[in-house]
Amino acid sequence: MGTTKRLFNLVFLGLTFFAFAHYQANAQSVKKYNKYIEKAEKKFDQGKFEKALKFVDKLESKSTQKFGAENQFLAVAKLKQAKYNWALGQFDDYYKINSDALAISQKTNGENSISHGINLIDAAQNMVNYGNYVKAYDYLEQAIDLFQNSDAADDLYLSELKLKKAEILIAIGDYNKALKLINQEEAFYLQRTLDKDNNLKNKQLEKRFEDAARMITLKSNALRHKGEIRRADSAFSTGESWIKDKLNKRNKYFADHLYYFAEFLEENGTRELPFSYYSDAYIYSISANGANHPSTLKYLEKLVLNTIKENNISKALAFYKDLEKILKTNFDKNSSHFVKLATISFESDLRKGDIKKLEQAAAKLSDDKNLLPADHPIRIELLNTLVKVASAKNNYQNAEGYLNQIIDIKSMLYGDTSVSTSYSKLDLAHHWVDHTDKFEDAVKIYNQEFYGKIEKQITTKHYKYVNLLNHLATTYQIDDDYEKASDLLDEALLATRTKYDNQDIDFGKELNLIADLQIKIGEYEKAEVNIAESISILQNFDTEFSIVYYIMALETQAKLLSIKGFFDEAEDALELSQKLYSRTIPSPEYNPLLASQELASVYLKVGKYGETEKILLKALERNTELYGEDSRKLILPMVDFGRLQLIKGDYTKTEELGRRALEISENTFGKNSTKNAPAILLLGELYETLGDYDKSEEFYSRAISVLENQFGRDHVDVATSISKLAIVLFYEGDENAQKIEDLLFEAKTIVGKRFSPKSPLYADLLKDMARFFISEDKLEDALSFLEQSEDIWKDKAGRRNNIKAADIHILRGDIFYKQRKWNAAESEYKESQKLNEKFFNDQHPEYVKATSRMSKVYYMDGNQRKAKTYIEEVMKNYNVFIKEYFPALSEREKTKYWNTIRDDYDYFNTMALTMHDRYPEMIQTVFNNTLKTKGLLLSSSIKMRERILNSNDSILKTQYFDWLDKKELLSNAISMSKEQLESEGINLSQLAREVELIEKSLSQQSELFSEGIVQQDYNWEQIRETLQPNEVAIEMVRFRHFDHYITDSVVYLMLILKSEEKSKPEFVVMESGNDMESKFFNNYRNAIKFRVQDNFSYKNFWEPIEKAVGLNKTIYLSPDGVYNQINLEAIPIGNQQYLLDKTNIVLVSNTKDLYLKKNASETSQDEKTALLFGDPKFYLASRQEYISEFRSGATQISDLPGTKIEIDALTKLFEQNGWTTSNYLDTKAAEERVKDMKSPKVFHIATHGFFTEKEDRKQDNSFENNQMSENPLLNTGLMLKGSGDLLTKTRYNYNIEPGILTAYEAMNLNLDKTDLVVLSACETGLGEVHGGEGVFGLQRSFLVAGAKTLVMSLFKVSDEATQKLMVSFYEKWLETGDKRQAFIDAKKEIRNEYKDPIYWGAFVMIGI
Repeated sequence: MGTTKRLFNLVFLGLTFFAFAHYQANAQSVKKYNKYIEKAEKKFDQGKFEKALKFVDKLESKSTQKFGAENQFLAVAKLKQAKYNWALGQFDDYYKINSDALAISQKTNGENSISHGINLIDAAQNMVNYGNYVKAYDYLEQAIDLFQNSDAADDLYLSELKLKKAEILIAIGDYNKALKLINQEEAFYLQRTLDKDNNLKNKQLEKRFEDAARMITLKSNALRHKGEIRRADSAFSTGESWIKDKLNKRNKYFADHLYYFAEFLEENGTRELPFSYYSDAYIYSISANGANHPSTLKYLEKLVLNTIKENNISKALAFYKDLEKILKTNFDKNSSHFVKLATISFESDLRKGDIKKLEQAAAKLSDDKNLLPADHPIRIELLNTLVKVASAKNNYQNAEGYLNQIIDIKSMLYGDTSVSTSYSKLDLAHHWVDHTDKFEDAVKIYNQEFYGKIEKQITTKHYKYVNLLNHLATTYQIDDDYEKASDLLDEALLATRTKYDNQDIDFGKELNLIADLQIKIGEYEKAEVNIAESISILQNFDTEFSIVYYIMALETQAKLLSIKGFFDEAEDALELSQKLYSRTIPSPEYNPLLASQELASVYLKVGKYGETEKILLKALERNTELYGEDSRKLILPMVDFGRLQLIKGDYTKTEELGRRALEISENTFGKNSTKNAPAILLLGELYETLGDYDKSEEFYSRAISVLENQFGRDHVDVATSISKLAIVLFYEGDENAQKIEDLLFEAKTIVGKRFSPKSPLYADLLKDMARFFISEDKLEDALSFLEQSEDIWKDKAGRRNNIKAADIHILRGDIFYKQRKWNAAESEYKESQKLNEKFFNDQHPEYVKATSRMSKVYYMDGNQRKAKTYIEEVMKNYNVFIKEYFPALSEREKTKYWNTIRDDYDYFNTMALTMHDRYPEMIQTVFNNTLKTKGLLLSSSIKMRERILNSNDSILKTQYFDWLDKKELLSNAISMSKEQLESEGINLSQLAREVELIEKSLSQQSELFSEGIVQQDYNWEQIRETLQPNEVAIEMVRFRHFDHYITDSVVYLMLILKSEEKSKPEFVVMESGNDMESKFFNNYRNAIKFRVQDNFSYKNFWEPIEKAVGLNKTIYLSPDGVYNQINLEAIPIGNQQYLLDKTNIVLVSNTKDLYLKKNASETSQDEKTALLFGDPKFYLASRQEYISEFRSGATQISDLPGTKIEIDALTKLFEQNGWTTSNYLDTKAAEERVKDMKSPKVFHIATHGFFTEKEDRKQDNSFENNQMSENPLLNTGLMLKGSGDLLTKTRYNYNIEPGILTAYEAMNLNLDKTDLVVLSACETGLGEVHGGEGVFGLQRSFLVAGAKTLVMSLFKVSDEATQKLMVSFYEKWLETGDKRQAFIDAKKEIRNEYKDPIYWGAFVMIGI
């Protein structure tokens, strides 16, 4: 004010003539109007702001009357009006009043006049008072520019302008420039206080001291904001003494100095001194400025807030009432001072935890535009309150909105590029890091605002610096830059130790934050030290507000204890934290939901599954509500919930949760982030449980890769993943036992280094090692490992009967079983049963596993009754598993899962044979089991297709056809080179996963359509009811004999069902299964191939069956094993006769097809349409071009001219019978044309077929994915146009270009209404034989594609004989309508011309 007054007098007194020549006014009138200003200022100094306004109103009125609507006095009056309105807290048209004043001043005084310069300074001060430093800086710069070019201002005046500029720069955040300006003027101001001028009056000397005091306070404050803690402390302390000495305590500059000193102390963690300084500042300001002066009110407001913060309730209430009384006495109720009072009340409510109505009340005030202008600084305080309330209520979306509003207001007040605004942008970035997934946006802010601006303005001692380091470390941790995160944490810890006393609450808080981050990056040893020190500090702060930090430290400690396996201690810490939380108040810094999730994680590890489920369900629901369904906050609770479902045996739900968690994680953090590891490991464990060891190995290997890449090989999480991988390799049958053992010992060593050998992690590793050592017959070592593991778990979870003991009992039972110690084994298995039943139920997979083992114990010990009882319970549960799990699995996964339980079916079959005299009903059970499980995978695939295509769900159908398209793309991609895949932008592994995931989804959704249909288990009685006189149904069962373990001895069991009303299943046992599948099968094939007498096949493959069923029967035969590879009709029975002559053998996939056929209406094509393919042009180029390839071993394909005759004859035949035909010959017989067909009634293709045996396959280097290329469906197919050209380029890679329709592709054909498919080609019935599932080849593919009946060949056929056979078959069928009889009669007719089976015995018909 001194500066303005000095120049005011200068202008109005010294320059009177020049200033008012325009109005021809005299000095007397100038003095008269100047009196109004002097009186107004006097009233302002007395705190009588309303009266001050009246004087400027008079000045405005009088000067307008005298000089007109625009005059110099009017400009001054408006500026004073704005100042007094500020003091009153009235801001209507505040900006307009100032801008109008300057417009009048510029017009009346002149743009470059001293008078206008003075008005600019007053306007700048008004903007500082308001808090708009952008405008203040602009006005002041104009003034400085004007005075620097004028002779009217002396050095003192220019120095004062520079200090004013420094004040504004400090507010904006340009501390470097501010300090530079202050340092330039410091000597000048201090020297003036030292001048020995005896002519100076006391007032003049006091003014010099005040000017210096103002400079000292500014410099201290600049150092404070810059983070120069020691220099600032020294400056404030020295300044306090100097100002108190030179000026009395009741001077306003001393009060101002104390106030800023208090702020400095408070923000840097000092507890008691700030209250003292705020109190003194308030008291001295009352004397210097008056009780209602804005500065005094500011000091009192801060005093109230300080006492609230320190929880000094009585003092806070007293000061609050003082403030309220002052405001009610001196100000109108719509004054902004009352809004400020409300913000203080809100802070009190917030700290008391009374937030229910707080957000609504604060928002109402903030939104009221009549109380405050849109950019008023008090709005920032309201919004900060709203941020705290929203955060305390976990409403982070609202909090983000408020933070953005703060940035908008600060951009207007301080400038968008200012450091002050940057701080608010950092607050938003911190919010994103703490509560959202907007990491990239946060990093951008850190880069732009901190590294681009703030870092240049502050030191590492700044009170916000450590918090910034914490958040930066978090972002690096999220981004997997753990080295950088660790460095930042070390820096933060060093800064904290330097800054705070070692018993300071802020020191304890920071230690906890650092420890929490150190746990996340795996620095457990450092975290243990820091969290222990943090707890020792924070446990001493137990107020309602501060105790929350102790709670947070306890939860960090529990997290570390849980990782290290100290579950009792972790649970105790978490339960104490929850108990303490019940008496604390909601804090925006603490989220109790995270604590409950940590508790759930501990509960999960110690077997408290009920409590775990309740907590996680609530957490998932709440996190979804708070953060959205794609938030990273869902990942860990989702993984834990998935692991709970895995433990409970709900594999479908486990995969759903694991896949979803991984999807969120990958989308949030990227494909290679360590944050994906928990979900990856969960899926690895799931697939291990399901027996899908290939996929489990893939996931475990992936986990090791991402973890090792960040943490190195010696990390605990890497070690546990290595152990899991070793066990999967063991399950897969990896023959390198040493490799597995090395991996297990490596994992054991790593964990032993980092954790105590008494930790549960170590116990789990010992258990895994025992599992492997049992398989290696190192039983004593295995027992030792189990004993150590059990002791650890007893120590860690002894009071709970931990579920981990169940697995130990199983493994120990396995050792005793292997040693034939039946009683000891029984005891261990029973203990496992008890625990699993206690924790879960008697349908849990682990309970069933123990039950299965107990049955085997009883069987080996001769207790047939108990063995039967227990295995029947197992079979019952398996039937439930198949119903529950299969719909959510792909066919590949179903195969893997079936393999994990198939041994028990083989065991049951052995029991049924061994015990049939005592328990004949067991044979009936075998029959029923076979009806349920035989062709299970094929049946599932066919049902899925039928249900989808017959549904009314257009979306599901679209998804189904999309799946077919992706399968087609995958079949082509498998054959691409790495370069081709990159060129096409195809990720083969990802595409394969997509195909499988869509298949799983389709399978699960299609199962929903059958929920309204009565689902029944078919039984042998239903099959018997379908049989007519002289008909027999035979279910063949191939199984491996059980003797202590499942052996390699193959047995064929023929379950025979006759049509007699009360007949029960009979059986024939053929125990020489191994010989049947080797030498007897080779004899059969060689006899046909070389046209020699077959003296063994009848005796070894049929005679035992014939003795049971007799001759001249119709036999519905469901083959298994080797019987899928032979045509029984072509077996000679003597007298130049074959079985074809004596028995009508009808092949079916499963004898339940008889019942289904009888009771279901099939969808078929009404239109008589036939698609006929034949005589493909195998070589589009001349064969001469491939001479070198042929010499190098490339396959040569012979032409099939007879197939053209065949197709022409069939075309004529069909058309004569009223059918519509389409035939494709030569270049038209193309793979693309086959794929385009739409369910003809008949599909007939005459060409070469082939199947490449597994042991003969040799991969081309062009194969990108060897594992997928091993699929048998990719190694069998039909040759079409260009296939000869294709085979000169590759031996086994059939999809590099069109030409060969593989069985994999054939599954996608549209044959859902096709009655008959005839594969008139060589070896179209061959493929890989899977026990209980038939042949994986073209046969399977065409049935899956929808064909009702299929004709195919089992070996190479004669072109000419095949042509005649097919024509004869169609003639007879079209004449009689009986496909099966027509086929038999055609064979018999051809036999008259071609006696040997090689001509007519290759073809078989499957289906009814």
